[in-house]
Amino acid sequence: MFIYLKEMTQGKVWSSTYAPINALPSTYEVTFTPDKATYRRVDHEIETLTEIIVTSGDHAEIRKLSLKNRSDVAVDVELTSYFEVVLGDARSDLAHPAFSNLFIETEYDEEKRSLIANRRPRSTTDNRLWVATTLVSDQALIEPLQYETDRSAFIGRNRDLASPMAMLKGKSLTNTIGPVLDPIFSLRAKVSIEPGKSIQLYYLTTLAQSKESLLTLIDKYHTTENCATAFWMALTRSQMENKYLNIKPDEMQLYQEMISNLLFQSPLRRKYAQEIRKNQKGQADLWPYGISGDKPIVLVTLNKVEEVSVLYEVMKAHDYWRLKDLMVDLVILVNEEKSYLDPLATLIGDIVLSRATHDILNRQKDVFILNSRNLGEGDMTMFHAIAKMIFTGDGRTMEEQILSVAAKPIVRLRKVEANLEAQTSPENRQTPLPELKHFNGLGGFSMDGSEYVIRLERDQTTPAPWSNVVANPNFGFLTSESGGGFTWCENSRENKITPFSNDAVSDRPGEILYVSDESSANWTITPQPIREDTAYTITHGFGYTQYEHHSHGIEARMTQFVPLEDKVKLSAIRLHNHFDSAKTITLTYYVQPVMGVDPSFTSSSLVTDRIDDGPLVFTNHTSMDFKGKIGFIGSSSIKSSVTGDRDEFFGTSGLKDPQCLQNQSLSNTVGAGMDPCAAMQVKVTLEAHQSEEVIFMLGMGDSIEEVGRYVEIYQDKAQVESALAQVKAFWNQKLRTIQVRTPDSATDLLLNGWLQYQTIACRLWGRSSFYQSGGAFGFRDQLQDVLAIATTWPQIARDQILKHAAHQFIEGDVLHWWHEPMGKGTRTRISDDLLWLPYVTAEYIRITGDRSILEVPVAFLSSDVLSEFEDERYCQPGVSPISSRLFDHCERALRHAMKFGERGLPLIGTGDWNDGMNTVGNKGKGESVWLGWFMSDTLTKFTEFCCQNEAQDKIDFYTNQSKKIIQAIEENAWDGEWYRRAYYDDGNSIGSSKNRECRIDSLSQSWAMITGLGDPNRAKTAMEAMENNLVVRNQGLIKLLTPPFDQGESDPGYIKGYLPGVRENGGQYTHAAAWAIMAKAKSIQGDAAWEWFDLINPINHTRNLREYSVYKAEPYVLSADVYSEYPHQGRGGWSWYTGSAGWMYRAGIESILGLQKNGDTLTIQPNAPRNWREYEIIYTYLDTTYEIKILNPEGLNRDRHSQRIDGVLGENMPIVLVNDKAVHRIEVISDYRR
Repeated sequence: MFIYLKEMTQGKVWSSTYAPINALPSTYEVTFTPDKATYRRVDHEIETLTEIIVTSGDHAEIRKLSLKNRSDVAVDVELTSYFEVVLGDARSDLAHPAFSNLFIETEYDEEKRSLIANRRPRSTTDNRLWVATTLVSDQALIEPLQYETDRSAFIGRNRDLASPMAMLKGKSLTNTIGPVLDPIFSLRAKVSIEPGKSIQLYYLTTLAQSKESLLTLIDKYHTTENCATAFWMALTRSQMENKYLNIKPDEMQLYQEMISNLLFQSPLRRKYAQEIRKNQKGQADLWPYGISGDKPIVLVTLNKVEEVSVLYEVMKAHDYWRLKDLMVDLVILVNEEKSYLDPLATLIGDIVLSRATHDILNRQKDVFILNSRNLGEGDMTMFHAIAKMIFTGDGRTMEEQILSVAAKPIVRLRKVEANLEAQTSPENRQTPLPELKHFNGLGGFSMDGSEYVIRLERDQTTPAPWSNVVANPNFGFLTSESGGGFTWCENSRENKITPFSNDAVSDRPGEILYVSDESSANWTITPQPIREDTAYTITHGFGYTQYEHHSHGIEARMTQFVPLEDKVKLSAIRLHNHFDSAKTITLTYYVQPVMGVDPSFTSSSLVTDRIDDGPLVFTNHTSMDFKGKIGFIGSSSIKSSVTGDRDEFFGTSGLKDPQCLQNQSLSNTVGAGMDPCAAMQVKVTLEAHQSEEVIFMLGMGDSIEEVGRYVEIYQDKAQVESALAQVKAFWNQKLRTIQVRTPDSATDLLLNGWLQYQTIACRLWGRSSFYQSGGAFGFRDQLQDVLAIATTWPQIARDQILKHAAHQFIEGDVLHWWHEPMGKGTRTRISDDLLWLPYVTAEYIRITGDRSILEVPVAFLSSDVLSEFEDERYCQPGVSPISSRLFDHCERALRHAMKFGERGLPLIGTGDWNDGMNTVGNKGKGESVWLGWFMSDTLTKFTEFCCQNEAQDKIDFYTNQSKKIIQAIEENAWDGEWYRRAYYDDGNSIGSSKNRECRIDSLSQSWAMITGLGDPNRAKTAMEAMENNLVVRNQGLIKLLTPPFDQGESDPGYIKGYLPGVRENGGQYTHAAAWAIMAKAKSIQGDAAWEWFDLINPINHTRNLREYSVYKAEPYVLSADVYSEYPHQGRGGWSWYTGSAGWMYRAGIESILGLQKNGDTLTIQPNAPRNWREYEIIYTYLDTTYEIKILNPEGLNRDRHSQRIDGVLGENMPIVLVNDKAVHRIEVISDYRR
């Protein structure tokens, strides 16, 4: 918790502690005692004393704030607290905070002056935790208490806690509560302090497992007298603990000072830099010793019986930390020659067992005695490299060993001498914006649609990150309009090169390019972290992003991209000097290396090095899955300085003013045992009115030789220019295979590039976005994605199908998702995954005519099957020696999936398409109506396209199964006006008019129409019900289901844990909305189908300030979900990483515009709105162009057409595709009324 203070007369702002404002006061003192932490400071003649305790016996913390007015006039002071709510596992929050936050609701209790939050449980076994913050004071408030629980409203976009928007002059808190998506607690009180007087306020934080218990706890401390008593009790408790452990005051102080070494990057580790550098082992290598590696490790090494005195000291500290719930693993390493008695090991065992708090029966083991002679090869080095602190029996005390660590070498660097000669800075010229389509005040599309251009003027920000995903199959990066984002290699979750922030509010960058001049001015080409008043222009294109900014007389442009094959991110910087004299510009490239999942797990193992005055490299030899990988930064400049020391780079400053920029160069410090970074600095001389280019590289290689090859290639600016041209040409070729020209330019922009780019760059290659860095392949996910590009890029679809087939078990089930290259994944009872293999294979064959894929041999996976009561298991299966042709894989999937319940409907298992319905049928009896439609359609397609050479009895079997499923649906799932969604294990229905929650679900209605296999009249009625219940035109939404799950008695699964109206729980899940559009088109309702397409087109949600302030997400790509309930109606959720992009593309191209490829023929079945008198489709088939014009001069509803091929009139027959390298002109004319 932070507390901001504002003196109201002059508007001066400071914080009760040094952080987060980080401004030095007149006086600052910090005191840690056994019972409390105390912070004392004086600012603007106001003395602030903050005392913090944890209460005895309760889950509560109290912060006492005492303010004394040292001036001779009364002052009014505004106090604003700030507290980020998590209420969950720290690792889960660290890995994916945007997801974790979706389950938290907030409320305000005015009587108790309390903000309250609770985490909605994701399952019946989860505890529903409650937390509150309460202001306790007898002091009269000048104004009513204000509060805030929305982090974005408090901090503001692209701001941080050092200067939050809530602390700007005249800003009030918004009193926002409820499902805020990014929860905080903030209470604001305004008090008056007379001259020489003091006041006290208490901030109480409480935690409980029920709301009733929470309120009881608040009542217990809801008076200043009770809070004061709690301080006395804390002191008494600490004295009793000290007496119990026989701890002296100086020992207590030492134990507390040691804690920072346990929790943060410890300077003590520099002593063992060589061990860290040599170590080749990681966390998994601790497991044979029974050590998890999840807790900090303290290592004690002893050689003789006479050395055990230090062990007593360390054990005492360990007991203290345990008493404070600071979990530490103590490893005692015995270096003793083998003997009959092993006296040292025996003595150590006796010492450990004799400790007063050592209760091995009631707690997890946290002391490990190991003999060095039993260690595996390299394990001695591993323990020294991984341990946070190491103590030896060399006769020195524990304190002496800590204090004896050599101080960090001081590298004397010359300071920059600012050139302050009078020189008029040229006016910062602003590049005029080109003409843009759909410009909304922040951004718009280039005229050819290949770029989205954002212009940020003074104080302008986008309402959320507007990002770009740039990738090739093995490497990529995400970058936002502000310059935030991250870079990865091979796996965007497991092998990040730089950190993933997942913070849509601050968007803190992990890669920064600083620009400095001789006057000591520092700025950035990107809007973050140094924001200036002059404009920034950001251009997101296919395969690149470009930033432009004019500052201090220098025009700067930075283009970032990834070559088509190499594992390197290139930043090409062009600087132009507008001065009449030469200028020397310093460029400093900084990255925070990760080399794994998160820097909090990897930073202690990172080693930095310099290769021959060239690139700076960084490695993490403890990586289990990416061992041997070498990250690097480099530049095109021959001369540069570097540092691998983050402490040197920032000093006591932050991202906006790194201390190293005050020096003339970096120190060239590299090595191990430090808080790591990777920074490189170069100097550029710009002659008057001249330009220069500099290249920076960030990449990863499998060897030093590969790193050297990348650097050698891309130091050549011509090679960089050529690589960028190749990237642009590649995407132009891939995305222009099908081009459309319709009366609606917003439709054209999505279909002519952005949806396919989203599918390929993000879904297939990056598998990551700002809101979710998944990294894994989903069995159903990427299979569906390739359906959208099977027409334009059949090879990538073919490869993906075979990749997924290789992740099927011998039994027929599949990995729900898996990480490459390791192959680790989750085996589940989810029921639809495996069916997508035969479904997509059949569709691929229909589109391409490539039946040879069925004969390709593919190996199975092998692993233990799930036990009877096991819903899922994370595992690393082996590759079975058994392989079979793809056809057999598809058959095995079908036969494994055909498990039916008492109604004859397929069993839903632990979820069908909707993973959130994971407890509908986890007991083995629940049935899925949607899965019935999907299974039946899959059987039909598989029989038609895959079984042509199979025995007739097999074809008959699949055909009959399909008919039986449809019959079961019609007999058991029709609710009167629509189809139900599913049945629980207990037989109760979901998606019925009798349900309070989820009365209707779109999936069953859409697929009834898409498949065309059921009762056509019922399907039509069901679509009408969908339109009446799920299409919300005034919000631009097509809901997945309604009403959302909330307080009902049924437990469908973790979908109910989501806030109502968020993601699958009653919001628009755009994947399903695309299916709804396809279904509407299938019903020969072109006007309505396009209306729905237009309704959810993100361009139409971001046309002006009002709209983009509501929708927030990018205008140029789809969001996975759009929220439907107050206060977030119409807000775009997680953008980019969504399978809806591929289905939306198919809905537009195939279902509405009517272009469908079937083998070597084209079929045109237009279903566009009647008021489109004409539109065009240009299809490039190999080297041949087909220019197709669809004409509807009379505005007819049509399902019959005539067509003219190269001037020859005929019936609407399939067009036979030939690669004759000519241009064929086709007209399709509506000339029959229905």
